[in-house]
Amino acid sequence: MKKFKIKEFAQLLGYHPQYLRVLEKEGKIPPARRDPKTNWRYYTLQDLIEAKKQLGIPVNEKPTIQVFINYKGGTGKSTIASNYAYNLAQLGFEVLAIDLDPQGHLTRSLGIPDEASRTLPTIMDGITKGDISTSIISIKDNLLHLIPSNVNLTIFEKYLQQQSIAVETKLYKLLQPIMPKYNYIIIDCAPSVSLANINAMVAADDIIVPIIPDFLSYDGLNLLFKDISALRENATMYHARQIRIIVNKYDQRLSIADILIKTLKEEYKDMLLNSIIRQDATVERAQAKLLTIFEYAKRSKFAQDIISFTHEMLENEKKFTLNTVGAKND
Repeated sequence: MKKFKIKEFAQLLGYHPQYLRVLEKEGKIPPARRDPKTNWRYYTLQDLIEAKKQLGIPVNEKPTIQVFINYKGGTGKSTIASNYAYNLAQLGFEVLAIDLDPQGHLTRSLGIPDEASRTLPTIMDGITKGDISTSIISIKDNLLHLIPSNVNLTIFEKYLQQQSIAVETKLYKLLQPIMPKYNYIIIDCAPSVSLANINAMVAADDIIVPIIPDFLSYDGLNLLFKDISALRENATMYHARQIRIIVNKYDQRLSIADILIKTLKEEYKDMLLNSIIRQDATVERAQAKLLTIFEYAKRSKFAQDIISFTHEMLENEKKFTLNTVGAKND
């Protein structure tokens, strides 16, 4: 059972930690629990749901679907997606990670070696059985769920190519039966132009584009945004709320890094996140041991940067929630 510290619980509700006691006295949130061993105050996920209801903060009826994509390889999207998913799960959210890349980098980043992944179900197994839930496995001591990938996933693209009606919405429809179980569905895409990636972007609420400080990575944005523009023209298909660019592997010693960030701010200022993920050799060591950065070195630069990225995305989520509430009240 996930236990939220006072500060974590306050952040998720959007209040200062000291104000929680006031809300408790007013009966607007459940009272904090006490750990019998440490006597520390904490809350549970059920407390969070109940507090949101009492405070009038909508509890998601469907999960937020976030897609990590870049048509250029080597941007670290699988590494960011896996550690972001793990961090969300640590915060108490119900998370499903989906690996849509036949290379299986997300699967490996979440602790499953290549040899083992070859025997695990992919999303195609769920399609074949008519039940996508049969492709879901529990990982990291039941902290989060995963639909793994391996080289056999290449047949998913062939499956999509053989469909004749509403090809772009197949993935979204497949996910609908399992959506009520999760707060977040994190999808990691292959670095390529494909129907599978188009399906992921059609299903997405948020499209997250990792980019590294080089101009080949920057040029790769153009092709991706052309596809997104084409999707936007069909309002019934595309419903993403936001596109966010996250700079990865930033090294302040390299002048090209600051030049690229300046260029991104000029051309994509509304999409560029404030969070920046710094270059950190600890990441490779964690991956070699099939561990997330939080299991291997939770005080590392990369871990702290993922936490900052997570908090910024949660703040964005809060803004969308408040806008939705305002629209309903108008």
